Amino acid sequence: MNKKIAVFTLILFLSINVFAQTEPTTSKSDGELKHFRFGLQFSPQLGWIKAQDNHTISSNPQFGFNYGLMADYSLAPNYAIATGINISQNSSDITYKDTINMFNSFKNDTFPQGTKTSYKLQYIEIPFLLKLKTNEIGYITYFGQFGLNAGINTKTKGTIDDPSGKNTQVDENLGPDISPFNLSLNIGAGIEYSLSKSTAFITSLSFHNGFLDVSDSPKDFKTKSILNQIELRLGILF
Repeated sequence: MNKKIAVFTLILFLSINVFAQTEPTTSKSDGELKHFRFGLQFSPQLGWIKAQDNHTISSNPQFGFNYGLMADYSLAPNYAIATGINISQNSSDITYKDTINMFNSFKNDTFPQGTKTSYKLQYIEIPFLLKLKTNEIGYITYFGQFGLNAGINTKTKGTIDDPSGKNTQVDENLGPDISPFNLSLNIGAGIEYSLSKSTAFITSLSFHNGFLDVSDSPKDFKTKSILNQIELRLGILF
């Protein structure tokens, strides 16, 4: 698992290094454009697993959060590349319509119809976003952003709730039942509020639509579930 974290961190810093070696951009009227801006963020979020097969039922939205580092690289006064590295904590569940024998963590166990699995998912995420900004209006800059979030699952704990009460599993390691990678579309909008010449408070609202199947079910009981999120970002850029 440490190797996966190291690989993702290496990708982040390589991408920043590539941007850092590009030619300088034009200057703002009130001074030179600051290419790199770094910051910290904390983001409450709602997450849910959306079923895309006939065997499972989608979950209701549940609260989670992520936190980490932000980095903006300005390509021009009104365009930037936004990236960073985040630790994302999500809670979601899946309910199964059929009798199943699919959990990789419990290969020899059978679970009846109506079994519900509640997951606590942790990902390391790296966003790659294009950020389109207005000129500063008063103290506020408005922006829209879109791109991709790449994630790697680092920990999955969960409870398998057997309605018959015969085979309930509580707070188990369910990592083998979750795909190690996730990828989602990230689209949103927000504002930067200038606190000083070089510091700004940032807030945004974004929707993350999953592309990849987050479940890792066996071929004889194939399910497909994607992870969706709504995120409220709060942060400081320097």
